[in-house]
Amino acid sequence: MYIDSVVYNYKLSKNNKMRENIIVIGAGVAGQSLIKNIQQTLPKTKIIGVLDDNVKEGTIIGKDIKVIGNIDALPIVFDQYKVNKIIIAMPSERGKLVRKIVLLVGDH
Repeated sequence: MYIDSVVYNYKLSKNNKMRENIIVIGAGVAGQSLIKNIQQTLPKTKIIGVLDDNVKEGTIIGKDIKVIGNIDALPIVFDQYKVNKIIIAMPSERGKLVRKIVLLVGDH
């Protein structure tokens, strides 16, 4: 599992051969910008969905990407969709949120 925290300058290697299943945490401006960037530049990347505590489940963020739950749903989503990358797109959140996420996914 890989956890990354980003604002706007997220980059992935375009030479990556493995398909990545990503969950984005944060449906705000940073999350929307990140999703748009990934969709335009990394076609092998699958954004499973967005988790956000303040946006209603089912809300569409970006092209065909939905909010699929709140952050507490992460363990279920992680297992169900075989997630191998979590990206935190919440620039105002730092240590406390990262610790919560690490605890939620545990030994996955």
